[in-house]
Amino acid sequence: MIALVAMLAGRGLAGIADIGLYPLYGFGGILGWGLGNLYIARVRRFDRPVRRLLLPVYLLTPPGVLFVTWATTTVEMQRAIPLAPLYAAGVFGVLFLVPISFARA
Repeated sequence: MIALVAMLAGRGLAGIADIGLYPLYGFGGILGWGLGNLYIARVRRFDRPVRRLLLPVYLLTPPGVLFVTWATTTVEMQRAIPLAPLYAAGVFGVLFLVPISFARA
């Protein structure tokens, strides 16, 4: 949505939102924890092969939101910390797998 608005306005994504690292990591954590719980709630009724097919979809698709969010920061911040979206995706992945590991116990 943000990318579409920026393209229609005729400007790039950089500089639209001024967010820091902690809000980005917090957003990754909230996104991971919420989608992990959503995954557990939705796949309870499915068999094991279907669960294995859905796990990569739930795990690998949402970090794209983190990359788009990072693309809206200033160019200076993007150049200073180029690996920040990867770290946020790592936070997402860890907190996504926590509810899954507790559901199996």
